[in-house]
Amino acid sequence: MSGASGRIKGLSKHGAGIDKALRGRVSLVLDEVFRHTGYGGIFHSFNETLPHVTGRGFCRFCNACSEHPQTMGFCRSAARTGAVQGHAIGDVWFFRCWLGLDSLAIAVAPKGDIIGAIEVGGFFSPGGTEEAQQTILSRLNTLTPGSLGRLPLDALQGVRELNFKQVRAAADFLTQATFACGLNQPAQFQTKKRIHKQRERLARRTRELHVWTRPAHEALLESLIPLVGAVNKGDRRQASRELDNFLGAVLLRSEGKLERVKAAMALLVSAFLREDVDRGNVWKSAIRRFEERLLDVEKIDAVEEAFLWAEDMVGRVCAHGGAGSDQAKGSERLSDKVLRWMDKRYADKVTLADAAGAVAASPSTITHRLKVETGKSFSEHLTALRISEAKRLLVYTDLSLREISIRCGFSEQSYFTKVFRRLVNLTPGEFRGMLNQERP
Repeated sequence: MSGASGRIKGLSKHGAGIDKALRGRVSLVLDEVFRHTGYGGIFHSFNETLPHVTGRGFCRFCNACSEHPQTMGFCRSAARTGAVQGHAIGDVWFFRCWLGLDSLAIAVAPKGDIIGAIEVGGFFSPGGTEEAQQTILSRLNTLTPGSLGRLPLDALQGVRELNFKQVRAAADFLTQATFACGLNQPAQFQTKKRIHKQRERLARRTRELHVWTRPAHEALLESLIPLVGAVNKGDRRQASRELDNFLGAVLLRSEGKLERVKAAMALLVSAFLREDVDRGNVWKSAIRRFEERLLDVEKIDAVEEAFLWAEDMVGRVCAHGGAGSDQAKGSERLSDKVLRWMDKRYADKVTLADAAGAVAASPSTITHRLKVETGKSFSEHLTALRISEAKRLLVYTDLSLREISIRCGFSEQSYFTKVFRRLVNLTPGEFRGMLNQERP
């Protein structure tokens, strides 16, 4: 990876107050984004004691607007607002600035709290360049006449059009770059994204539940029956759908009050206890599981946390054989046997037929059970294991890419690179370079 090349604004003004480590990481991200996507970016600080950092290749017109006394406030506000909205859903935010240029914004939150925004852009939507340029000129004319002489209006002719695929690819690279350089926490983004997706699903379910004539508390109780049934079958997809029904009813019944939500979670746990006992499991084991789950519920501090907990808990119970499963019985799903075998063999040239012979099951049975019990195929699990090990070797060893590809079960280095880039949005070399780059 090449060194950072961002230009730092306000260096002499802020002097020792500048966080040099943060500045270096931001510059590194901006440089890498430009080098690998061709799109320049800028860092807008939320704290004026920190510098704004302009990366190589940033749109000349946008850069001038971000520095002009009459326009800088609008530009920075748009990027900051976009970053806050993106941070709320755990993703990059696509936005259109006050003038009409399209851009991407991602929050910079190395310790959880947002301290700045990285903007990448600007660009135009396909087929909209001429209209957007006219809009920009029209809006600029509403500002004080004669004060915009420094804005390079000719630079608008060089602004590119980007389609959705190109924008999404740039957004994915930007996200991975902030993770690799320590500007964002992958786990935090993943959690926020899960919450956002769950909210969208539950919003649809609550709209449907509103149509029902029976009271919400009846829908709440009735939704438990098919949910427990799906869990007992180990059908994760059906269990997920039934859980959405249950949580939708919880939303309507609780009116957003945490204590009511926690009471509903206790009801869910009680349903699993009932099933545990009905299936003849030892009372002490059943009540232990019940008490452990209730303790988890007691620790919940927010409605969103409760819903994620329910999703995780149902997923775990599904994976362990049902609401009334007793691990002391030593039962093991076929998918668990296959995954345990695969974890020891992923470096070899393994096939589905090899796995079938190892666990004494037909290839078609394995294919079906993996899909039902895990939601993924044999090849998807195998590839995930290999890429996970490749990441570890890239970070913690000096092995060559060829050696790593061999150790991880890839027949050719070129194929390893292709698969790695498809799943990580970086080549193995780029991934190693970004993570091992010496921090300023």
